[in-house]
Amino acid sequence: MAVTFKFYKDSGLTQPFVPGNDYIGPVTTPPDDSLVLYLGSTDATKKLQATTSPGTNPVQVTIADADIGNDLETTDVTISDSYAGLSTATAGAALDLPATILGGVANKATIYIKVDFAAGGIASDVNVTLNVSGDEYAV
Repeated sequence: MAVTFKFYKDSGLTQPFVPGNDYIGPVTTPPDDSLVLYLGSTDATKKLQATTSPGTNPVQVTIADADIGNDLETTDVTISDSYAGLSTATAGAALDLPATILGGVANKATIYIKVDFAAGGIASDVNVTLNVSGDEYAV
């Protein structure tokens, strides 16, 4: 079964974010808090729920780094479901979304991203990405 829930670079869910190809950044000093990704599916017959206790536990987005020690680290990235939430969220921490995210463009989850490259300078890293812990079901 093909998974239809993905991260997208646009609110219309037409430009998939491809981990390992697309990157979070480039980022300069001071921190960049203008990055946004969208989690959703264009298939309105699908829903996304947590892998453990589906429909009860929140769908969780985590920050992953496939090449630790190279450019950005997970602790350089903060994620939130609101722009204002970036100021209080913990860098490197997971983001809890609702227990069910329905398919369809109108039901997408918006994820705000702030990158504060601790080492300073300019950084972009295809190895730092977001993962979602959830399974897709028919509505």
